[in-house]
Amino acid sequence: MQKEKCLLGLEENEKGRHAELDSASHLVAVLESGEIPYQVRDDKFIFNGTKAFTLIELLVVVLIIGILAAVALPQYKVAVAKARMAQLITLANAVAQAEERYYLANGKYTTDWEELDIGLEGTVSGNATNSSKLINSAGWQITLCSHIEGVTTNEVNAKDNRISGVALVFVFNNSPRADLRGKRYCNAVTSNTMANILCKNATNKTSPEGYPTGAYRYFF
Repeated sequence: MQKEKCLLGLEENEKGRHAELDSASHLVAVLESGEIPYQVRDDKFIFNGTKAFTLIELLVVVLIIGILAAVALPQYKVAVAKARMAQLITLANAVAQAEERYYLANGKYTTDWEELDIGLEGTVSGNATNSSKLINSAGWQITLCSHIEGVTTNEVNAKDNRISGVALVFVFNNSPRADLRGKRYCNAVTSNTMANILCKNATNKTSPEGYPTGAYRYFF
């Protein structure tokens, strides 16, 4: 009886080895034919020995990516707007300093770009008797004005068309409005949340100090 059991066990082992050899031969044949072999183990597909993702797993990954994008995108937009704002402030400061140098040399301010000792890339446009605009293809616009709010003045008014609702103003001479003479401020459209955030950050102010029509005024 014991001998028969041993023989039976040997026969089963031999059959198992033959089955493995047959399976291996079949796998080689399938690979040579260009087919993609697959097996099903624990309800998971195995392609060439690598488990594939299930539909649920793919949906979870897409959901996570969507959540991360929804959180990161607004912050990215704010960072881009701040960078543009910093560039605009630098440009406006350069023009304001050029105006001051012109005043020291001539005793007055000017709205003529050709009279300033500064070169900025852009196209000059506007009414020469009232204002002269330097418009750049990158999106910023700087205007030299001779009047504002119906009062004779000289100022630099700069804005970036890619930043909606923001304008920087530098006032050089405004006799009837002595409170604005020599001031510079950031105008933000009242209903534009991003514009107000940028002006607050630029001026380090938590609230506006002036309220012209349709805008908040933040002084530097």
